[in-house]
Amino acid sequence: MKRHTYIGLAIAALCGACRPAQETAPISGRLTDAGNDTLIVTCYPVVPPDESVAHSDTLVMQSGAFSYTPADSLPQEVTLTPKGTGRYYALMFVPGETVRVSGSPDNYRLEGSAFNALYQQQDSLFRTYSQCRQYIGAHPDSDVSLYLLSRLLQKNAEQAYLRRALPAYGATLPPDHSTELAALFKTLGKPVQNGAFAPLYRYWDEAFRRSRTLQENRKSIAEGLPAPDFTLNDTKGNAFTLSTLRGKYVVLDFWGSWCGPCLDGMPRMKKCYDRYRDRLEIVGIACHDTKERWQQAVADNHLPWTNVLNANGSDAPDVGLLYAVESYPTKIIIDPTGKMLKITTGERSAFYEYLDKLFN
Repeated sequence: MKRHTYIGLAIAALCGACRPAQETAPISGRLTDAGNDTLIVTCYPVVPPDESVAHSDTLVMQSGAFSYTPADSLPQEVTLTPKGTGRYYALMFVPGETVRVSGSPDNYRLEGSAFNALYQQQDSLFRTYSQCRQYIGAHPDSDVSLYLLSRLLQKNAEQAYLRRALPAYGATLPPDHSTELAALFKTLGKPVQNGAFAPLYRYWDEAFRRSRTLQENRKSIAEGLPAPDFTLNDTKGNAFTLSTLRGKYVVLDFWGSWCGPCLDGMPRMKKCYDRYRDRLEIVGIACHDTKERWQQAVADNHLPWTNVLNANGSDAPDVGLLYAVESYPTKIIIDPTGKMLKITTGERSAFYEYLDKLFN
């Protein structure tokens, strides 16, 4: 089972989350050879994949018995860890199902849940891509199929990113399965679309929609073509429109407060801005950020240029999608007529070398 990485948040949650075992709950059991009567329960929501914040509770078992109800009603991967042992039980909380856990961390049973009967065997039943693909194809109405497909899609997306960012390493990775996975997703039936894992289905349905839009938009994003206009709010809440800078050279910097390479490059960007600010404007477009994190990053890094927040999930345009941005940072140089001159991805010297040549 792939475990998420928000360990610091999970540990912090323990401070205010201790409580005795409940009498009835969707997750219960009697553990043996646990090594401790204090049980750490950590929940990893499956939506969105690899981005959800883990939540932890502490239970006090009575002779190994416990019961637990997750705070969130969404499907969640759950680990039960006897405190201080480093050994754990793994299961899936499925809304509408109950699961009973028995045995030791090294040899335990999950009963009462059809999903968990397969979940516990995933390392043997679903170890390879071929095994997962065959199961999904044969069981289009199974929530397990959606869960497996989500894992495959996430891994495929990670490998696609590595192929773009590290071409030499990417050449050693397994082949891209995007087309086949998209076809498998279309086969999933109504019981899956409307069942306990419906939020996960909607997440990937939207991801496929965005992918199709991105592919279409990519046709309009190329050096020599006009830069699409947009309007987003700046740090003071005022509307900023790109076309108001017509007549000047402009750099669009797609970044995020979460992006290490983006932040590492800011000092060099500021030196470049100081050198050419009489002829150049920079517009920082923060993507996949909250308003609070974005504003804090702008303040902490003392960014002197125009900064706007990409409006993900709102009525405002998704400018990252409009410009078919897939890697961060992405920098686009626009000439005074509004034409895209240069597009670079990553924090690369080629971007600064191009500006030096342009202005000297």
